[in-house]
Amino acid sequence: MVEVSQEELKTGGSIEVLEDDFGSSPNVFIIAVSGGSASGKTSVCSRIFSDLGDKRVVVIDSDSFYKTPVLSEGQTIADYNFDHPNSVDFDLLYSVLHSLKNGKGVTIPSYCFKKHMRLPTGRYISPASIVIVEGIFVLFHPKIRHLVNMSIFVDTDDDIRLIRRIRRDTVERGREIDDILVQYEKMVKPSYDEYIYPTRRYADIVIPHYPNEVAVDLVVQHLRNKLRMDDLRKIYSNFHLIPSNCQIRQMHSIIRNKNTSGIDFVFWADRLIRLVVENALGHLQFEYQTIETPIGELYDGVQCNYKDKLCAVSIVRGGESMEIGLSAVCKDIPIGKILLEFQNPDTELDARFDKPNIIYCKLPEDIKSRNVFILDPILSNGFGVYSAIKFLLSKGVLQRKIIVLSLIIAPNAIHRICKEFPEATLITTEIDKNVNSDGFVVPGLGCFADRYFGTD
Repeated sequence: MVEVSQEELKTGGSIEVLEDDFGSSPNVFIIAVSGGSASGKTSVCSRIFSDLGDKRVVVIDSDSFYKTPVLSEGQTIADYNFDHPNSVDFDLLYSVLHSLKNGKGVTIPSYCFKKHMRLPTGRYISPASIVIVEGIFVLFHPKIRHLVNMSIFVDTDDDIRLIRRIRRDTVERGREIDDILVQYEKMVKPSYDEYIYPTRRYADIVIPHYPNEVAVDLVVQHLRNKLRMDDLRKIYSNFHLIPSNCQIRQMHSIIRNKNTSGIDFVFWADRLIRLVVENALGHLQFEYQTIETPIGELYDGVQCNYKDKLCAVSIVRGGESMEIGLSAVCKDIPIGKILLEFQNPDTELDARFDKPNIIYCKLPEDIKSRNVFILDPILSNGFGVYSAIKFLLSKGVLQRKIIVLSLIIAPNAIHRICKEFPEATLITTEIDKNVNSDGFVVPGLGCFADRYFGTD
């Protein structure tokens, strides 16, 4: 079950947004795991941490950010509501997450539930690729949600949560059962209904009826893919993965679905292709210019005269399926074609390993003076693009002027292209796991050209 929210929960507090919020490190992935008290949040975090099995993941418990209670005259600790948002130091939590987001180590406080106070010594957290923060209010404040890349809500039945809370608080926190029940009825349950459960709407992923191993497995697999993507981007500065969002994930969900009709496949594939083209245009050289607006004001902008400086080369036949999306963005762009033949075209298995020969090409006459977009939607081992780049270099095209546009790519292709051609640029929207024995990327979408042109 996946839910995506577009609303914001209004809160009474406010937190100043630090100036470099939007310049934070793209390699730090923050996950917020929320849910009611004793819903299984800690178990989910422990499972994620254990399954990833490396030191690039840190887990932060938001319980560490409780404020030391300030009691009024006649008030006891039993009267203090730890299940109200005002009990959490959101300013400090925001500051810690912001620092980790920017790749900086931090010291987080330690809170003692037996003494009900912060301890004088904290715990140092080193920078990590993935930061997991868990707690009942981690999705409550908008500024905290602003820093989070993935949000999870663990949705567990009330009676199960109550049983777990009794077990936990008696064993770990030395409390009496009667005190636990009074607090639950007076504070925990009302707070859950009013403040915590409404934040479920902000969760990207809702894990129902925990323990739910299938849902957690999906989260872990997504994070494994995330770590692999970051590793590749750290190795190759010329590799660009377009930042994923729900819109891009929806497009992939549609074009990868075997039951998607041909008409829908073409429509959504063209949309995704246009996003790749727009991203590729951003890698061209722009010139500053000042223009005058209709109200007589000046605007400092940029321009790129790509008509005389840009062309595309389709690798037949898959690359031809990207031409409509390209032309929708770059009107009247010259498009050349390259047709490849593998050394053993009758054997698909051998074709995965054999480097292809170019048996036909038609290129713009002035191609060596232009930037070149190479079009190939699915890259498995990258031999086709590899051969095309070699051929273009022999025709005088500068390596730094070559940009490869793809939709899905396997890791082998990234290594082959980016390592051999460090000045060329490779752009894609998703990295798949590997290539199967039939030469298809996994999980992939089958033969892109056949589905696009209706020949499957």
